[in-house]
Amino acid sequence: MKSTSSESVMGRPRIGVSRQVKLTLPEWDWVEIEQLIDRGEYNSLSAYFRELHEKEKSSK
Repeated sequence: MKSTSSESVMGRPRIGVSRQVKLTLPEWDWVEIEQLIDRGEYNSLSAYFRELHEKEKSSK
């Protein structure tokens, strides 16, 4: 059943539109990104790439 505006929506609030992306990077880059996530510098791959995107936007 679809959610209507009168129904309560569970989970975290939406921050935007989701799209699937396939990204090819050298293995070492993936290792480095995964290490950043493991150390808690980012919560997820999505968080890493969102922050990277925000940094790029703000540098212009």
